[in-house]
Amino acid sequence: MIDRFIKLLVILLAVLLLSLMLIAITNDTQAQECGSSAPIRVGDTARCAGVVFPQSWAFQCVNCMDVDLPMYKTKHELCSMLSLRNESAWKAKEASYKAQLIELEKLTRESAGIESPWYDNKILWFTLGAVTAGSLIWVAR
Repeated sequence: MIDRFIKLLVILLAVLLLSLMLIAITNDTQAQECGSSAPIRVGDTARCAGVVFPQSWAFQCVNCMDVDLPMYKTKHELCSMLSLRNESAWKAKEASYKAQLIELEKLTRESAGIESPWYDNKILWFTLGAVTAGSLIWVAR
């Protein structure tokens, strides 16, 4: 009975200490968020929580947002347009080369007296299609 009482007392004490530690930690970090900018001199304490950085960095950030970002956005748009134009030009060249290749293959076969392969014969494929269709119709009856 006494052992249970001591164990319960130790657990309650541990919970109490942990809750006090959490209260202490959260009170330090619950400073108000800054609503507007305010200068802070060396040695002063800030009235609110936020990020503090040198004034020169702030000017660099403003310059980046006002000058650099629009410039890079314009460069990105220009590069995108150029790449699309180049892609369409390459596709047109590819189609042209494929058409030339087919024509040259045909001329080469004709000049060498080589007949086209058996599977290129349109009459063969028409006949096979008709026979297959007729067979399917006959089986389905």
